[in-house]
Amino acid sequence: MEETVSNGSSSINFPLIDRLRTTLGQQLQGDWEIHWAIILTDQITWMEQQTDRDAEGWKDIVASDGAWWKNLLADWLTQRQIPYTFIPLVVDPQIKDGAADWDGIAEVLAPLLNQFFPGSGKSVHFNPAPSLNPSATEAFDRVVIQHSSGTPALSSALYLWGIEQKLAGRAFDFAYLSINESNAQPETFSHEGKHWQWRLKKPQVLKLLGLQDFSGALQLLGDDCPDQALVQRLQRLDKAAAFNINALQLDLTPKEDVIERITIALWTEKALRCNGQWMNWYLRVAGAMELTLLCLVEKQGEIYFSAKQEANRYEWRTTPLKTILHHPDNPHTHLGFTVSIKDVVENLLSEGSVSQYNKKRQGNVTFKVQQLYRTGQESEQWKRFKEFYCGNRWRLSDQYSDSFVFIRNNLYHSLSGDRLDTVLDEQTKVLKSVDHPDHPAFIAIGHLRFLLDLADLTESVKDRMAFYRSEMEHVHHDLEALA
Repeated sequence: MEETVSNGSSSINFPLIDRLRTTLGQQLQGDWEIHWAIILTDQITWMEQQTDRDAEGWKDIVASDGAWWKNLLADWLTQRQIPYTFIPLVVDPQIKDGAADWDGIAEVLAPLLNQFFPGSGKSVHFNPAPSLNPSATEAFDRVVIQHSSGTPALSSALYLWGIEQKLAGRAFDFAYLSINESNAQPETFSHEGKHWQWRLKKPQVLKLLGLQDFSGALQLLGDDCPDQALVQRLQRLDKAAAFNINALQLDLTPKEDVIERITIALWTEKALRCNGQWMNWYLRVAGAMELTLLCLVEKQGEIYFSAKQEANRYEWRTTPLKTILHHPDNPHTHLGFTVSIKDVVENLLSEGSVSQYNKKRQGNVTFKVQQLYRTGQESEQWKRFKEFYCGNRWRLSDQYSDSFVFIRNNLYHSLSGDRLDTVLDEQTKVLKSVDHPDHPAFIAIGHLRFLLDLADLTESVKDRMAFYRSEMEHVHHDLEALA
């Protein structure tokens, strides 16, 4: 029979290859070279060792292996001057159900194909003989996988491997041909596997959403999400979590802008805390504390100047770079309130005034507010906050305590977040939870909430946090509902 194929007198044909050839030729324009990589299953050794099988039934399956047709197919391809490579898939006897074994075939096919299609990134390379010359690869513009031949296990494994390549951004497409569909048109046989790309991405996107990694979720979605309104909602969450509030076009007053930033810090801190992203967590919480303390300065200043019937008040203003707390006596009007945050806590809020030397004026500038508590009548909670914030009483471990503001300075000026990571990770292991009342991070959030109460911001922040949580729930619900 092989001789009759070689001299062209045989009626043996390979109709699926012929049809795919014809259809691709109709689709492609210009001078294209198509190289055929054909998987040939071989279950001969596998069958020889299956002593407990129904011989007749399994012989039919083994008889359909591509290995039996290798020489005939090679002659047929050569006769038509079709460039080709055979990819032998020798089924190991240890695979329980041979080429019909769903798990077994999936486990061996992907490593096999990765040898013939090596590399990473978005480029596509093919090596026709990886065992002989691992570095002999050729670049291709596109790979089309025809996945309708072979056992269901093999077809599915091939298809899912292709989907993985597609998800990695490589130029892989798919063709589905049935021997019963002889008149399939070019536009109907090929597809990009978009449905399954989305189905495989969906659980990962949901997980990233739970971690508040909105940027990662958007990158993973790419253009595959069938609901673009959902994508836009996710984009807004991503901008908010990155403090890109201007892009949200919320039309906020300067004070509302400050409240929004405090809200976002508090809304996102839990996910960072739970995932041990301590430097990011710390900088957000430290920033939220400082803004809240300055809001407290604004509030106490209003009480002080109202009592004296003076107009010399603090107010929030917007500058090109940030929102600042402005005061007419401040010589650095473009920078806003420049008193150190430690002096704000220990002097201005605790005692009602703080002085700052100014070179321009060759003397001190004094800022005043209504002190939080009369001298000697400080609340225990304010005392604990001052010890935590300024007084080296933030207990990070049994052996180490420091002030919250001192660690803030170290993180800003020496990028020493790795040391903080080590200490806080150790506390998480010891206490089993970042929500344990003795966890240093949980204690810090407690102090932030205390400051929000003092500044009368708790309800405003709570309302905005409810909005962001609702947006997350909507996105999660819509993702779950998508088919």
